Amino acid sequence: VVGSGEVVPAIEAQAALLGWEVRATDTTDVDELLDWAGATAALIVLSHDPHVDVPVLAAGLARPTPYIGAMGSRGTQSRRLDRLAAEGLAAEQLDRIHRPIGLNLGGRRAPEVALAIVAEILAGHCGRDARPLRDTSGPSH
Repeated sequence: VVGSGEVVPAIEAQAALLGWEVRATDTTDVDELLDWAGATAALIVLSHDPHVDVPVLAAGLARPTPYIGAMGSRGTQSRRLDRLAAEGLAAEQLDRIHRPIGLNLGGRRAPEVALAIVAEILAGHCGRDARPLRDTSGPSH
């Protein structure tokens, strides 16, 4: 997790329920954390500071990071994509970013936002699209 605020401990709590370990930082140096996480990495960018989020997202996109998500409004996301494109990142790379981050569960409080983020990561790791089970066919797990 890159950023700070009340969503960070909420993500840590949600992740702990699944037995996931979370490491948080407010710096742009994420290479060591991404190395540590390896093939199960989930890069969560909560920062809205372009001096932080642009280099962090670029670092995540430079590797086979399984999940990369960024918090922010659609306007923030658009400006962020413009900055990343100006850094030379291709549209295919930018499409890897889950933006805005999380499933649309409707929550606004930090624990609810964290649940939406962790649920989207779980769905991605399991190869699911997170639709309601009633709208799917086949095995439910």
